[in-house]
Amino acid sequence: MNEDQLKTVAKLASLFAAAALAACLWRTATKPVMIKGTVQAHEETRTSDESLEEIWDARVLTLVPAAGDGDDLIVPLPSGMRAEDVRTENHYLSRQLWVTLRSSRSPYDKDGSEIAVNTEKVREGVSVRSDRNAISLRFGLTGLYEPTVSLADGMLHVRLTAPGETGGHVVLVDPLPQDTETDAGQTGTGSEKADPALLTAQDLAARYEGDEHVHVYLTRLGEDWEEERARALLQETGADLCIRIASGETADGDGLFTLYNDTWYLRRYTNAEFARDLTAAVAAAAKLPIAGIEPDGDDSTLLHMCEVPAVTIYLPDGPEDQLSDIAAGLKNATEQAFEIMDSTGEER
Repeated sequence: MNEDQLKTVAKLASLFAAAALAACLWRTATKPVMIKGTVQAHEETRTSDESLEEIWDARVLTLVPAAGDGDDLIVPLPSGMRAEDVRTENHYLSRQLWVTLRSSRSPYDKDGSEIAVNTEKVREGVSVRSDRNAISLRFGLTGLYEPTVSLADGMLHVRLTAPGETGGHVVLVDPLPQDTETDAGQTGTGSEKADPALLTAQDLAARYEGDEHVHVYLTRLGEDWEEERARALLQETGADLCIRIASGETADGDGLFTLYNDTWYLRRYTNAEFARDLTAAVAAAAKLPIAGIEPDGDDSTLLHMCEVPAVTIYLPDGPEDQLSDIAAGLKNATEQAFEIMDSTGEER
């Protein structure tokens, strides 16, 4: 090659390298970024027969049918917004999904902003300016869903999947208020003092926060509890395990006392075995004695609706810091149960 040819080759190589770098940068900038850690709400969300607009005196979003690309919710984001500027909360008890955008200016500060949705899963939407630097988009859902969230091309993409269709495991935790018996149709409002059952349930749920393979649902997040809601959640979540937690006057002495469902016989991992393993795991983690493990003689309770391993564990009175150890024991027990169920091929 002469000198001119070498210069031409060098220029072409430089142009090719620049084009390849540009393509890589474009791909990096436009590929979907998964937003991990949609959090489960930790407190009750207001619910009523009113619309979301009436509840919060909010601005109404215009929902338009999304194109058939698999996304159930597509939110155009303000310019320059990054994944860390977005927070999603699953308010499953009130069937709402909240998307909070960290932005002082937003197109959603006015009525009529359009959002593309799957109208079979999303029924309404509003925007609420939560503070000067954040706006919350709140969507009413038609059912109970687990959201998967990603960001691409300046759009937030949300897919809503029924808990039983996520491919992971589901745990339903039913923390009973201290003044509530387990009779069918009962309701309770808890008490003014510490709520050990709820604190333990929340601690257990927090230990699975962000885990894509295990989803934990509580039947209450505040004082109000209803047997009917617990039963509905059992059906809607398609739970693999059901754990009821009771404390206070119904607890049996100074030790752990556990009841299990003896109505349904599960071939590979029975309710009696789950009760035994769970009680042992909690006793070991919290260094508590075991007062007893028995079948639940009241066939009207939620336990007897469960076609999956289900127990009610009664916690003895003790210091509040002991509840963290109890929650650790419950997590150990659920992981052991899933390991056994997966290895034996227990059907969901």
